[in-house]
Amino acid sequence: MKLLLNKETKQPIYKQIADQLDEAIRKGVLKEGEQLPTELQLSQEYAIAQGTIKKAYQELQDRGLVIKIQGRGTFVTQKSTLEARAEAERLIKNTFMEFESLILTDKAKVYKIFRGKLRERFERKKVVKAALIDCSPEVLATIAYQISDITSLQVVLLEIDEVFENKQLLEGHFDFLVTTEAHYKELAAFVSKDRFYIEKLNLSVSKSTVTHLVKIEEQLSIGILYRSRHFLGNICKTLKRLGRENEVMAIQYNEHTMDIGCIKEDTGVIIVPPDYLKTCSQTLLEEIKAYEKENKMLLVFEYMVDKGSLVHLEEKVYKCYNEKK
Repeated sequence: MKLLLNKETKQPIYKQIADQLDEAIRKGVLKEGEQLPTELQLSQEYAIAQGTIKKAYQELQDRGLVIKIQGRGTFVTQKSTLEARAEAERLIKNTFMEFESLILTDKAKVYKIFRGKLRERFERKKVVKAALIDCSPEVLATIAYQISDITSLQVVLLEIDEVFENKQLLEGHFDFLVTTEAHYKELAAFVSKDRFYIEKLNLSVSKSTVTHLVKIEEQLSIGILYRSRHFLGNICKTLKRLGRENEVMAIQYNEHTMDIGCIKEDTGVIIVPPDYLKTCSQTLLEEIKAYEKENKMLLVFEYMVDKGSLVHLEEKVYKCYNEKK
């Protein structure tokens, strides 16, 4: 859709953007779950400061019309959420009318009553606890980052082997479990569905990662830094699927690893996990930085959680939160 913006009116530009997108959403021009253009795209298209677009999107989020998903973008809210917000606004409006019928119109007194009740309701610091389970610490870290902005959600990262070895890790601690599609069936077979709801996330290699892998020249050897063999295996499978037959040299690292040895000298590309900045030693990070200065490629191998999975997870958290006393 095309936005019609008038810089001559008194109405702020961000408000014009928000109101026009609001109308498009309510009329169904923008469908539920549909992704909005990025802030950068709109900024460039309409020659408007990116901060103005950000403010407009925040306005839409405050109205409950869109949700922002970390690492993915801004999406039109599902109908169920919109309907819930409309019902909440109706109830609040009716409450104020009842206040007026009691001749309680003093703003300060009304505000004090509402503030007290809101504090009683929300300052209990309720959280929804979920166990995030996968075979790879690299994948766990990636997912944890992408779901980190879901309100009231607290996750504990568990590798699936340690769960299989000690089922008590799950007992009495979590509201539900989260795992990837690759491990859903085996985890469901291991735990009781009566005791644990399992949220399944669909995961794929990011488009950016695939694009960069395809561009690697055939004569270059590829170095891979990894912590888990599962992560290494996923990279090798992806390279094979893309028809990359480059020589591969891999080095397993931990927080004590000090250098990347032969990889630094003999390779044209190094593939690293998304959380390498947090998991590599300072010395190893300096080695990697020196490698980059030689104008060689450093490629972060990233996964992306499907947007539908993220929306479904957020709705599950919302439901669990409201069920808590």
